[in-house]
Amino acid sequence: MPPLVAGPQFDAGVAFPSLARAVLAAQALGMSGDDRIEAWAAAILAGLDGFCAANPATADKAIEVVQRFLRYRPTRDVVLVRQIASEITQEFCWVARPDRWGRHRPVLPATARSRRRAVGVLFRVADTLGLDINSARLLEDPLGSTPPQETARPLTPDETRAVKACADAVPRASTRPATVALAHSGGTPAEIAAVSRRDIDLEQRTVRFRGTAPRTNTLGEWGSRVLGDRLGHLQALDEAEPLCVAPALPTHRAIHSITARLHDVLIDAGIAGRTGVTPASIRLTTAAAIAQQRDIAAAARFLGSRSLDRTAAALRWDWEQADHR
Repeated sequence: MPPLVAGPQFDAGVAFPSLARAVLAAQALGMSGDDRIEAWAAAILAGLDGFCAANPATADKAIEVVQRFLRYRPTRDVVLVRQIASEITQEFCWVARPDRWGRHRPVLPATARSRRRAVGVLFRVADTLGLDINSARLLEDPLGSTPPQETARPLTPDETRAVKACADAVPRASTRPATVALAHSGGTPAEIAAVSRRDIDLEQRTVRFRGTAPRTNTLGEWGSRVLGDRLGHLQALDEAEPLCVAPALPTHRAIHSITARLHDVLIDAGIAGRTGVTPASIRLTTAAAIAQQRDIAAAARFLGSRSLDRTAAALRWDWEQADHR
């Protein structure tokens, strides 16, 4: 086995107990053939503690980041060592964590680099202990200075219930419920910002979206109730005035306001930090249900998309498993 650490900061006397535990545990796991990350976690953390033994503050910080990484990878269904990919590392380095007020702030490049260094040590320790992890391959992709583009996914049934509950739990005068209902009915932030009283037909339970992809979508029972409450509260609202934003608001600010409102709902529902959960996830959720009940073409029409391939990719649609034409 190659030397564990080379350098003036390594104190063999301090590090030996942790490294000895790590090596013994790694030998036992190697003989058993168990390559589950959960089984190796204790050995890797012990080895990491030995690596940073000369600087306890650095060790504590590195171990804290590594423990978060080990908790993060199950959210990506990564259970075995061979399932770890460089994309997982990139995503973890940029994932937003809630602050003391529960708000998810953008990750600074310096924070992402700090996480990258800690995870890099994790991979090298695992390599040294004999785990077939190929740390060089996992760290070969540059981190960059901006987070990777996140692709939205549909919400799960539990996440959808949480979003609707948070939308309902506000004063009657709030625009939040109507905003979420329109997003759930397939509207983009730009389309939601333009919806007025004349676009809502409560008898037919439909909403008309204008813009580059004009269409009429079904509201659903919950959406009809929410928008009915909103219209009842705004008895004096002019037919052409927007339903969810101030009429004098410039278009770009109105769109930003709708997006921020949807993001706040995701935060309050406790799901904003999950992989693939963005404001667009709300509209994709209903589209995914339509694709399952009818077909991908109906889902594309619901979203106002002209591309079946892009719609299928957004909905995680598997063409081979579709049981209809």
